[in-house]
Amino acid sequence: MAGRGRGRGAMLLAALRRPGSTETNNIIRSGTSSIAELETSLKRPDNDVTKSLCYNYATSSSRLKEVATVIYKHSLSDRRSAKSAALLCDKLRDLEVNETKFRSCLLQCVQQDFKNKDDLKRNNLEQFLSFVTFLCQIFGKMRNASGEHFQPLVLPVFDCLTLLLKDTCTEKEVKCCVEQLRDIGATLEKCNMGKMIEFFMTVRSKILHTSSSEIRCRLMELLEMYHLCWKPMPCHMEYFYDNELNRHNVDHIHLENGQGDHR
Repeated sequence: MAGRGRGRGAMLLAALRRPGSTETNNIIRSGTSSIAELETSLKRPDNDVTKSLCYNYATSSSRLKEVATVIYKHSLSDRRSAKSAALLCDKLRDLEVNETKFRSCLLQCVQQDFKNKDDLKRNNLEQFLSFVTFLCQIFGKMRNASGEHFQPLVLPVFDCLTLLLKDTCTEKEVKCCVEQLRDIGATLEKCNMGKMIEFFMTVRSKILHTSSSEIRCRLMELLEMYHLCWKPMPCHMEYFYDNELNRHNVDHIHLENGQGDHR
């Protein structure tokens, strides 16, 4: 398994080393922005402003690496920002300074956590969930020079989503998996239908063997989305799953408060 991880890590870097358009590289970089300004800007939903700050700050290869690192670390610290961060990365995909590419710098950050994903999951689940979310959003939002999704990211994404369902997975892990596939499921399946079929064998097995009603409900909902070819579910189906999850949450709260059924 360690060999597979190293191979996938190399694929991650190869995915973003292909040359892109140089049109955006003609933007004048003044070097007047600061890392502090960039960190503050990442907390606001205006990627155009943040993009300008990135271009202004990245006047050298080392500064470009700083930009990639700051964006990546911000995504790990706040999982909710992963989608907007991935959109920002797409805007920066052609940024290059002294033959150092933003794409390569970003994937070097991702590669390290991907290689250590098992340890990361075991030692810091929240950070692992943030990592998986960012990786999935990068796959879903970022494009190569031809405007296509990065095909070499497909297998690493499948690896991470499968890892979310391994062994005694938690409700948090399953929820993260379902949320990401809601966003990228159709694209991921189009890129590798065989791996998607294999992945849903894992889903079915987990449904049959889990003792958690919440996990079973979420995975049943995911299975429904898959069979609907990732189209929005009819209202009555959405209502059913929302109602089941809400009922589970209420029961869970009652148990925590010692109000369960003691018969």
